[in-house]
Amino acid sequence: SSGINAEYGDGNPVECERIMTRVMAYVHQWCRKWRLVVNCDKNKTEILVIYPKAKAKAPPPLTRLLLENDPINFADSSKVLGVYLDRRLDIVTQANYVLRRCWFAWNHLSAETSRTGGLNSSSLSLLYKTVVLAKMYYAAPIWLQRRVDYFNDFTARARLKILGAQAYCAKPLSELLSRTPPIEVSLEVLVVKFVLKGLPRYCRSKWSQSMFFSGTHQ
Repeated sequence: SSGINAEYGDGNPVECERIMTRVMAYVHQWCRKWRLVVNCDKNKTEILVIYPKAKAKAPPPLTRLLLENDPINFADSSKVLGVYLDRRLDIVTQANYVLRRCWFAWNHLSAETSRTGGLNSSSLSLLYKTVVLAKMYYAAPIWLQRRVDYFNDFTARARLKILGAQAYCAKPLSELLSRTPPIEVSLEVLVVKFVLKGLPRYCRSKWSQSMFFSGTHQ
């Protein structure tokens, strides 16, 4: 087991505790059926309790839950499929984590480049989009829209480095010259792709045909 997550949005810890107790019993039965043993000391088995952001204080903690007689820890944040979720779902932990990764990758790629030597603008732009932005846009439809402002300074500095400029210029102009589309535009494209992947093949085909004929008509 890599993680167990619980949530309640109505501020009712008693109901959440009742549901989670049933979940623990079901997991225990499933493990016994398939002859599996969950080692809570070795694996990251924890519970993340999510409560409404409007509440000034966190709700009272749940009582200790057990899985095969082993206690499960309560966590303030948890990493699920590469995305950090915190108790208030404000995505701050995820944004800070991705921003640090982007800065590390970008500094490593551009460390030997200056206005007088190193990689040219085209090479830097290509590396920026394929390496750095790939880290930023991982699971972006889930979290990035609420934290785009976190990356404004980073993207501005990256464009300045790509262009080899000494001073900042207007954002639309720097995006055009560095061949880096705005985060908001790229995010919308990712959301559309994400939705299309979730549609059945028949629906995707019909949607593509309708878009093609609509564009031809225009």
